[in-house]
Amino acid sequence: QHWHIDAACLGLPDSSIPSLAAHWNDRSAWRQIPGLLLRDTGCLHEAPWSSSTVLPASTSPNYHPQAYPALLDGAKFRLFTLGQGWGLSHVAHYRGSIRSHVQTRPVGLLRREIMELHELYGALVFHVAGEHTPGEAVLEFARSCLTLPFSMAYSRDAHVLECDEATVDTLSASGCQALGFTLLTGSQRCLTDYFGENWTISAVEKCLRRCREADIALHTELIHPVPADDFHTRAE
Repeated sequence: QHWHIDAACLGLPDSSIPSLAAHWNDRSAWRQIPGLLLRDTGCLHEAPWSSSTVLPASTSPNYHPQAYPALLDGAKFRLFTLGQGWGLSHVAHYRGSIRSHVQTRPVGLLRREIMELHELYGALVFHVAGEHTPGEAVLEFARSCLTLPFSMAYSRDAHVLECDEATVDTLSASGCQALGFTLLTGSQRCLTDYFGENWTISAVEKCLRRCREADIALHTELIHPVPADDFHTRAE
C-alpha cells in the first residue's frame, strides 16, 4: 500500500534476512526468499514459506562459554532470554488465518534450555520473549515449569487476550512474576475505528485486574498519539 516500501519480511528473520543480505544485489532472487513480501512490477508478491507453527530444534542457541565469551569470567548477569514465539505483529496476529504464521518453539526444547543454563551457570531467572505466542503455548510452558526440579522466576511477553483466569493462575504458580503486554491504545474508539480490532478495552481491563490479583507485575505499552487521538481518547 505504501509506495516507499519495497519489501516486508513476514517470515522468520533468522532465515529471511540472511537470505536477503546474500542476494542484496540480485533483486530477481528476492522472489524465492521465503517469507518476503515485495513489490514487483506494480504487484505484491509473497514468496512461499513454511506454514508450520512449530520451529525446528535447530533454533536453539549455543550457550557454552566458547560461543558466549561473556560467560567465561562470570561477569554476565545471570538473566537469560528464551524465545518462544515469532511471527507477524500482534495487530495482524489476531486477524483470521494469519495467526497460523505465528511459530513457536516446542516447550520441551525450552525446558531443556532452562535445564542446560541451570546446570552450566546456576541460572534461576529468565525472560520468555514472544508477544505473539498463542495462549495454549503460554499455558503449556507454565505447566512445564511447575515440574522442574528447582524453583525459577521469570517474566514473559504475552497477548492480553490470551491470558484467561486459568492461565494467569498457572503462570503465577509456576514462578511468573511479570507480564508484558502491548495494548495498542486505551481508547475503545481508537481500538475499533483506527486499529480495526474487534476486542474491547473492558476485556483488557479484566485481564490486567486478574494479573494484579495474582500478584503479577505488569509492563504495558501503548501507541500514543495516533492520528485518530483527541482530547477524549487521551483521557481514556
